[in-house]
Amino acid sequence: MSHEGCAESRTGLEGEQATRLRPRFTSGRQHLQGTPASLSITRGGGAAPDGIAERYDTDPGSTLGRMGPRWLGTKLVAKPRLREFQTVRSLTSWPAYATMDQPISPSRLSDVPGGHVCCLYETDEDRRRTLTHFVSEGLARGERVVCALATGDDRLLVGDLGNAGVDAAPMIESGQLVMIESETAYTRNGSFQVLEGLGRIEALLKEGSEEGYPAVRTVGDLRWLSRVPDAQEAFFEYESEVNSLLSHYGSSALCMHRRSDLSTGAQLRCLSVHSVTLVGDEVIRNPYVMTPDQGRRREPIDTSLEWRRQVADEIEETKRVRDLLQKVLESVEAAVLVVDREGRAITECNAAAEAMFGYPREELIGMETRSLHVDETNWKEFGVVSGRVLDAGVPYHGDFRMRRSDGSTFPTRHVVTLLDPGGGGVVSTVRDMSDEVEARRRGSESSARFGAIAESISDAVLTVDAGNRIVYANSAAHRMMGVEDGTLSGRSMTDMMPEDLQDRHRVGMNRYLQTGEKRMDWSRVLMPVRRADGTTFDAEISFGEYMIRGERFFTGVIRDSTERLRLESELRQSQKMEAVGRLASGVAHDFNNLLTLIRGSSELIRMDLPEDSPLHDEVTGVLDGVERASALTRQLLVLSRSQVLDERIVDLTELVAGMKPLLKRVVPSRIKVVVDSDPGPFRVRGDPNELHRVVLNLAMNAADAIEGNGTIRLAVSTAGDPGGKLVQLEVADTGSGIPPEAMEQIFDPFFTTKPEGRGTGLGLSSAQGIVKQMGGQIYVESTVGVGTTFRMVLPVAEPGPSKGPVAAPKVADRRDAIDAGPLRTVLVVEDDPTLARVLVRSLERAGFRVLSASNGEEAVERAEADQIGIDLVLSDVVMPGPRGPELLRRLRLNDPNVKMVMMSGHSSGELAGQLDGDIEAFLAKPFSPREMVEAIRDALDPPTSSARPPD
Repeated sequence: MSHEGCAESRTGLEGEQATRLRPRFTSGRQHLQGTPASLSITRGGGAAPDGIAERYDTDPGSTLGRMGPRWLGTKLVAKPRLREFQTVRSLTSWPAYATMDQPISPSRLSDVPGGHVCCLYETDEDRRRTLTHFVSEGLARGERVVCALATGDDRLLVGDLGNAGVDAAPMIESGQLVMIESETAYTRNGSFQVLEGLGRIEALLKEGSEEGYPAVRTVGDLRWLSRVPDAQEAFFEYESEVNSLLSHYGSSALCMHRRSDLSTGAQLRCLSVHSVTLVGDEVIRNPYVMTPDQGRRREPIDTSLEWRRQVADEIEETKRVRDLLQKVLESVEAAVLVVDREGRAITECNAAAEAMFGYPREELIGMETRSLHVDETNWKEFGVVSGRVLDAGVPYHGDFRMRRSDGSTFPTRHVVTLLDPGGGGVVSTVRDMSDEVEARRRGSESSARFGAIAESISDAVLTVDAGNRIVYANSAAHRMMGVEDGTLSGRSMTDMMPEDLQDRHRVGMNRYLQTGEKRMDWSRVLMPVRRADGTTFDAEISFGEYMIRGERFFTGVIRDSTERLRLESELRQSQKMEAVGRLASGVAHDFNNLLTLIRGSSELIRMDLPEDSPLHDEVTGVLDGVERASALTRQLLVLSRSQVLDERIVDLTELVAGMKPLLKRVVPSRIKVVVDSDPGPFRVRGDPNELHRVVLNLAMNAADAIEGNGTIRLAVSTAGDPGGKLVQLEVADTGSGIPPEAMEQIFDPFFTTKPEGRGTGLGLSSAQGIVKQMGGQIYVESTVGVGTTFRMVLPVAEPGPSKGPVAAPKVADRRDAIDAGPLRTVLVVEDDPTLARVLVRSLERAGFRVLSASNGEEAVERAEADQIGIDLVLSDVVMPGPRGPELLRRLRLNDPNVKMVMMSGHSSGELAGQLDGDIEAFLAKPFSPREMVEAIRDALDPPTSSARPPD
């Protein structure tokens, strides 16, 4: 039947009213024309049935009633009602008991019908729950499921499916479950094209059908739209076209929008192009969504009574949709202003606009927008924007400063969209940006503070996203990694791990992102870090986690621990050496007491032997053994760094040059000895005898390390320090080198690499002790098969007195006893009775009157009881009762002129705090009877050329 025929068969509305109600078609969508207060529909100029216009009369008090159908614009319009609800392909079988008037539980996605579902979610938890239900049901039905997800969400989905009892691995391997990155799936070169998008999804649907799947189920995570705002309108056009593709292939789709990313207008567009929309806890069904084919049809419509009833039903359903949109409009927090085509007068608003601007609705309607702008320039700019939207139909996003009724101003963000291509004006969705501007200001200040702090510290500061990519690195991080500033951003954090740890790091990171399981303490992790050049260093790493706009980030500090670990190692070594030193000191003390006894007894025996006695050689052998044992105890005392040093200014160049003839005699002839020193002098303060011993020890060790021909090189030079206040002495060899596993132990006491019986293990430890006591350091470098170099670094000598207590001078050995001179009385205080007896005999043979006591209290008693008087006390320092210094103080209460010589198996360095300044001399055990008698004689009758008394 023709349009003209339809018109002739109808009665009722005619003339201007029929013309006013004639439908028009624009861009494939049917728009109904009518007055703001009422709407009726005719076809081909004929009148609509009586009463239909009255049934569609809108409520003048409602927002949509005032705005009329033009409010729907290109977003959602009155459309021919489907005779019955048909699901192209529902998410599950639609229960028979579910009708349009029954509520749907939003937690049961399986209850939601429709082939094209939109989820407007508020929280990430809502998104993941909806996604898991949708995907797991498709997999259970044997459908192919294609998911376009944000980076990292593929792992979360696999984990959520596992929690729901679905093993995704075999389905991924078989191709039933496909996951791709969402922005890559939808855009090309940062832009979205409708035709390209339709071509891609049709190819997916067709491929699934050809491969035998009953249907294809697609999922789109659309957060990328917020980063490409110009693509939003084109995407909704694409969404409407997708409906026909889903219908043709019998498939379904789930579109997921974060609600905060969409303006009010964009949310309305979502309602218009999806059969089902999930908004928070509410399920919104739109059974009247029109496919492109429906919008473009041009076939004649009959004028039967059935058509009239259909139109009446259409009007009722349109009113229901309009009421639903009214609820959505009033529920949004943003202010909505409908402005006329000229951009001047407000024709409609919502409750949020009243609250935002402080005007009642009655004042806002009809108000010029100029009243809400801060100034004329601001208002004119809005007018220009509105004109562009009207002309091009493209939404505008921009910021304007607005004015409230009380005169206060505030920042806003506007999304201006076209209300109706026919000229109905624009819709401006307005958000108050005060809180965001303030938060941005605070965030900017916080960011500036963080940046200033991060750039001022020497530790590396890094921020990493959930994809393990570095998004921030301070300057120290670039220096630490050996790269130029700004080049770390975008790199994977895994690249900073040694190769043998990279796989473990990836697995651990993925496990944490999926399950939240930690297997280490993030507050302090010690692990190696790899620089750009491949070298590694030990680092202490601390990381924390936080969320920004739903995205996960990790910020942490990396501290190079190389120096700290070195210092800790040195501290442990120092503590170990201190413990060994204390042990060695105690052993040396007891050993020195025994050696003094042996030496004294041997000397007394030798004095009594006839000149021709064959026992002279045996006694001399014993005394030689005592000397060697004394040298060993000196080495033990070196470990405690408490031996007495005879410090003086020593020229290292002369010392080394003077040792060359000796070294040539003691080093095998197959080894060449080379002295290669810089022009001197290189003066240091130290004990020349001890330095001589150290160099000789190092040279002999070098000779032992050379098998066959080789070279030992001795050299003195500056240490290369900026101030020139350090001197170094090198002893280098071309021997076998020191194995790496032994390098950390070579200075340990009693450690040796020599065969059993060829070394005590005290040579290097005592050398280190001597050098450190002189204020220096000793270093070693060695390469197996190449050789070893020891470097002693000592401070340059500065003029000044020698350090350390003055010991009694050694005297030359001679067989005849030393006369004591005039008869003098000596009180010997020694707790070892055997040693005391030897001392007493030696002094008596020298002509002294001798008294003996085993402790301090007995010594005081003997002195008080003696009628003749005591001239000198020879006392051990460490003994029961009052010790040497206290004993001297008590004795001088009775006789201020009594003199004292102290003796000890400990060195004077160890006893520095216990030796009184008034003592005449100190005898370090072991000593000979002659040395003792000489010290006592000098104490009683000081020679005129003697050195000053001890400090």
